[in-house]
Amino acid sequence: ALAETLLAGYGKIMELIEPHRADRSAGQLNFAWNLARVLVLKLELRKMLEHAYAKHDFNTLETIAERYIPDLIDAIDGLQEAFRVQWKRSFKPFGLELMQIRLGGLCERYRELSRVIGELVHGEIDVIPELEIDLPTREGIPSTYHEIATGGFFI
Repeated sequence: ALAETLLAGYGKIMELIEPHRADRSAGQLNFAWNLARVLVLKLELRKMLEHAYAKHDFNTLETIAERYIPDLIDAIDGLQEAFRVQWKRSFKPFGLELMQIRLGGLCERYRELSRVIGELVHGEIDVIPELEIDLPTREGIPSTYHEIATGGFFI
């Protein structure tokens, strides 16, 4: 429900921005497009992963590892480059490395997911523990930046 609403919203943002990505007269629209693209791909991948894992659909899991994860990593790289352009546009000499570390770490987390899927498909492991846990659902989107960025109030 919430994920579908977010997917539709981010998709609409991409659609509206697409013809204007190179236009910098009103800001860095390409950055917004790249951010929306990463969010769409992350949500789609998660939805597909949960469904395929629950059904023990190894063909789809292999497709996720071989195609969807590399596509998402490419999208994160595109976001990282667009973020760099936006950052430099604001004449900020320091701090870029923090976002580079975070986005690079996100890419590595997806590479690890690909490796774990391969281990599952090839019988080296029986389960992916992170997907065995039922996470509590939240009604609505967290209201504070801290909750969104860290996933919790106390962290």
